[in-house]
Amino acid sequence: TIPDFETKTIDGRKLGRQDLIGKVTVINFWFIACQPCIAEIPGLHALQEKYLDEAVNFIAIGRDDEESVSEFLKDYTWGFDHIASESLNHDTFQIRWGYPTTFVLDKDGVIIFASSGGKPDPSAVEEVQRELIPVIDEALK
Repeated sequence: TIPDFETKTIDGRKLGRQDLIGKVTVINFWFIACQPCIAEIPGLHALQEKYLDEAVNFIAIGRDDEESVSEFLKDYTWGFDHIASESLNHDTFQIRWGYPTTFVLDKDGVIIFASSGGKPDPSAVEEVQRELIPVIDEALK
């Protein structure tokens, strides 16, 4: 299962492990200078739109500071709940495999899918959708 945590989104909403229980959750760990992270944003946003009416949480945890993430998001459409926290990335979730890293959690908070790394080009959009759609669909059953 994912670790217990409590934090705030960049828009000030409290978010913790307990808020994720009962829904499928996609968590993407990223940072601004990561080209593969940026390349997959349109694909991740499309996933969020695809499952808009489903019981799915979409969370992006950036390791950059809140001001930098907020500024970055002015240029990118990405409908996830955004958290800016290097300590959440490294200390709480212990992301050490590289970026981007994406988890899919079942409704009980158990990690059922994890991937790390990506392509730094437009093929990242299709790849992230190809990987995640079957996992999300199965978890929603």
